[in-house]
Amino acid sequence: NIPGILHAKILTSTYSHARIKNIDTSHALASPGVRAVVTGINYPVLCGIIIRDMPPLAMNKVRYYGEPVAMVVADSEKEAMSGVTKIKVEYEPLPVVNSIGEALKENPVLIHEDLDKYQIITDNIFPEPSTNISHRVKIRKGDMKKGWDESRVIIEGSFYLPQSDHMAMETRNSRAKVFKDNTVKISSATQAPYTVKEMLSQDFGLDTGKINVEVPLVGGAFGGKAAVHLETLSYIASKATGGREVKIVNTREEDFMTSPCGIGFEAKIKLGASSDGKIKAAEIIYMLDGGAYADICPRMAKAAAVDCTGPYNIENLICDSLSVYTNHPFVTSLRGFAHTSYTFCIERMMDKLADKLNID
Repeated sequence: NIPGILHAKILTSTYSHARIKNIDTSHALASPGVRAVVTGINYPVLCGIIIRDMPPLAMNKVRYYGEPVAMVVADSEKEAMSGVTKIKVEYEPLPVVNSIGEALKENPVLIHEDLDKYQIITDNIFPEPSTNISHRVKIRKGDMKKGWDESRVIIEGSFYLPQSDHMAMETRNSRAKVFKDNTVKISSATQAPYTVKEMLSQDFGLDTGKINVEVPLVGGAFGGKAAVHLETLSYIASKATGGREVKIVNTREEDFMTSPCGIGFEAKIKLGASSDGKIKAAEIIYMLDGGAYADICPRMAKAAAVDCTGPYNIENLICDSLSVYTNHPFVTSLRGFAHTSYTFCIERMMDKLADKLNID
């Protein structure tokens, strides 16, 4: 803590999917010690490293339980927390997409109705409008009919791995100060200081040369602190208070429910092999639960596709890998960038294949 520093706390959504009908911040603004209250209306921008689909504070509707809806900046953390409790939000609940299966069914509830209008930052990313698919990667190789014809044994398997959390010892945190010449100083427990510079510049039209990012200690990360999240909120909080230095720190609960987590993963795999164990054909579908916003999930879907068979050279292959929106927390990298998820599935299939063939 620095003498005179302000503290920010966020009000989070109590719904997984709902329209925001009204936000009353008047009582919070009148609360002792409160310097500013910020909502999505104050900063109507969309952020994203691949697809610009995520507002820093929810606008129009919320898309996951725990999504930041408003932020209170006050003289002390206690006063900021008290101010948060005085914000009143009126919601209109919407149907919840609570699984990949619900997201991919015919005529699904759409999490992003304007998917076709979002700006795409990275080349070769193809969101599918009127669906909950933010990206799809297809691999096609060899002659599938030949592969299945040569297979004496065919097995199938389905796998489900839920979203998980990084549980770093130090929760996510960020400190920001905006100077009069628009220089920005960010001090953050981040793995990716250059990504912080890039994203703040892109999202708010800042000169990268005027953004200074300091990383004193990371406090554990494992991929979870590569995403830019609280850094954006701390910047907004400093702007809202005329450039005062502002600190925002997640509670453990906020780290679990508000900040990005590890992907959920579902797989359907079909393998064909000769009687001596030579794999002749594979048909694979990987579905990544990317949560409410794309972040880097489309890139992880690509990573899963290009290495979809693990270490095994299979001549005849079909693989589809999908990055899917759900009403879950959005995701970021977690120990292996999707490789650990599909490797588990492939290796379990090898166990099933060996068992079927009665070989090692």
